[in-house]
Amino acid sequence: MRFFKILIFAAIVTALFVGAYWLIVRPTGTGTGGSGQGGLRQMCIERIRTYGDCIVSGGWSDDYLSAARVLISGHRHDLPENEVRQLDNTLQSVFIEKIDTLIRSCYGRDMTSGDLSSLTKLNKAYQGLDKLAAAYPAIRSSQRWVALDRLRKTHKEIYEFGKRSFAPSSRLGIKLQWEGNKPRVSMNTLFDYNSYSASMRRLRDNLAARCGEINELSSSPWTAAALNKNSLTQKLADGRKTYLGREGRTVKSFCNNLMSEIHGHFTGTATLEGSDARDLMRRLEGIYTYLDENGVYVPELRSAKNQIERIYIKDRNI
Repeated sequence: MRFFKILIFAAIVTALFVGAYWLIVRPTGTGTGGSGQGGLRQMCIERIRTYGDCIVSGGWSDDYLSAARVLISGHRHDLPENEVRQLDNTLQSVFIEKIDTLIRSCYGRDMTSGDLSSLTKLNKAYQGLDKLAAAYPAIRSSQRWVALDRLRKTHKEIYEFGKRSFAPSSRLGIKLQWEGNKPRVSMNTLFDYNSYSASMRRLRDNLAARCGEINELSSSPWTAAALNKNSLTQKLADGRKTYLGREGRTVKSFCNNLMSEIHGHFTGTATLEGSDARDLMRRLEGIYTYLDENGVYVPELRSAKNQIERIYIKDRNI
């Protein structure tokens, strides 16, 4: 009796498997579209369209693309080669159209943030766009794909522009070097913030023009905030102040360590010669003037200069 129960159970499982296989991959030729290969092709097209409708209604899922490709692959030996190619083309056409609809539906007045990481539905849709192109590389040349890729790139550029701090890192690189016992202060020039500000304003204008050409972006409130002229002016002013303050702290740190570096260089009775001390003082005064004229006030430079004068010139003459 147990043996017959096992046989019955195995028969049921087999029937379920075969039934599922015929429903999903190998349906009969009867039904919509007639019988035979024509009906099979039409069934595949309808399934592909159903998957496409699911993309619009429920958002992107890799499962839809996988299922559609498995459907076509499962009938490669049941249909002529040209009809299989037509099904592949149908999949690409339907899916790119539905992804296009999905992506564009995410934009508009309700999009108050451009952070894609927080826009789950839109971010997944863009991932779907890439998955589709990975499966069918030729689709990258289609008008829809090019337009959507342009939308995404412009979106990212505007968002990143709106998040900029406009405060470059320190680049003076001021340091003390030695040529034998002669000290030399090397230093780069300050960052040209005026030119930088002008380039950022030009970039803002360029992004604003591109944004105006794409309705999905121009109708989304966050882009106006990211490209606001008054906001940019304030950010540039704050960025300049932050940058100059950063350079000032770098020079201050140099000054605080300068005397110990000089003392540490000499051993025994050797010391800094008066003429070298005067050259170093002139260099420090020149740096002070240059920085002061460009908005970086570092009084520690003159303090260091006065220390050098007192220790290596005045005290030596007493």
